[in-house]
Parts: sequence; C-alpha cells; structure tokens
Amino acid sequence: MLWWNDSMARSNDALSPERVFRLFVERTEKMKRRRIFDDGVPRIAYKQTVGGSNYRFELSAPDEEDYRSFLLDLRPFLLVGDPIHFEYVHNLLAKRLTDKALLADCRHNRKDWDRVKRGHEAFNINGVSYEAIDFFQAVAYGDIFHVDADKRAWLATLPQSVQDWARFNLYSVGLNAARVISPQANLIRTALERGVLDLGDRPARAKQAPAQAMRHEEPYSTEVQKGN
Repeated sequence: MLWWNDSMARSNDALSPERVFRLFVERTEKMKRRRIFDDGVPRIAYKQTVGGSNYRFELSAPDEEDYRSFLLDLRPFLLVGDPIHFEYVHNLLAKRLTDKALLADCRHNRKDWDRVKRGHEAFNINGVSYEAIDFFQAVAYGDIFHVDADKRAWLATLPQSVQDWARFNLYSVGLNAARVISPQANLIRTALERGVLDLGDRPARAKQAPAQAMRHEEPYSTEVQKGN
C-alpha cells in the first residue's frame, strides 16, 4: 500500500486559495469521522520504568486498524507538495487573513505544529540529531505501511528502548498533530464565513472574529505515568 510517496503530491498551484482552504476543512472533517474520533480526539498513555539503562514501556493505544485508517487521512497534512500540507496552508493564511485576532491564533497554531514535529525528546544518534517527526516517519514508512526498507532497517539498528519509544512516538505525534489541525480548520471555516480572507477576486472585510476555539490550547504531553 502506498502511503507517503512524494510523487503522489499534487501541485498547489493548480488550486485557488479559496479551494485550498475549503479542502483543508473538508479533509479535517473526514479525518474526524474516523472511528478513532468517536469520543473526541483520543488520548494515549504509557508507563515508563527506568532502572539503570533498562526502560520498559507499556502502551494503552488505539486499535491498530483504526489508527492505520487515521494515518491515511493525516498523510496529506504532513506531505510537502500536497495542497493541504499544514505549513503551506498556514503560509497562505498568514498572507490573506485580515482579522488580527485570527491571525494571532493562526501563528499560535503554527508554533504548536512545530512543537509537535520537534517533540519532547531530543535524540542524537552517531552524531546526527533526530526529531519526533523523523521517528514518526520511520515507523510509518518502515513498520506500518512497509514502503521504505531503508527506514525499517535503520529502526532495527536502534537500541530496543529507542525502538519502543519510536513506536509510542507514532501515536503521540499523530494524535497531537490532529489536535492542532482541528482548531486550524475551525479558524479557516470562521474566516471564510466572516469574509476576513483576501481571496484576490473577493475583497475581504476587516471584521474582528472571536478567537475562542480557533487555537490549540490542549497540552501536548500525553498522559504519562512513571512506573515504580
């Protein structure tokens, strides 16, 4: 199954800004209709036991097939070159929003997106620094969808404790990304409804829209319990 192939990305230039914004909202709503979201954005938990150089992870994670379906919906938001790539859409919003409150929320969400990609843990392996998004892609490419044998082989070279963390990180990054995408879609919907986007052929009206629920406010950390 193909999942994360740059050749699959469509040209952003082929779509008008308004179509890009509406597509972002549509795809977000589609993603949120997945069974994994039946009770809202799910949380995951893990217990970590540390003893010398030994680590033990216990995951309470979503159903694997549900999560695979969710990853397929998440893919275009992360894929450079896709019209709804989060960072591309953010840049469009930053240029076209005329509402100062919504623009501030948009920038807040971008900072949160960068934090999700960066993660909480810094890893330096053989002199190379890796972020959470690197491990996310390695597990997704190599373990889940089996489209990158090199990433799968690289994962196998890591200490078992790091491999365990990387698989936990798959859930953490994916679900935290969804927690930022959702309020960004709310922001876009509100901006379109209020006419505070400069869409080129349609003059924007400088209205002040309420900022509530337009920015990501939930903590990024998953529920963590340290073992004894």
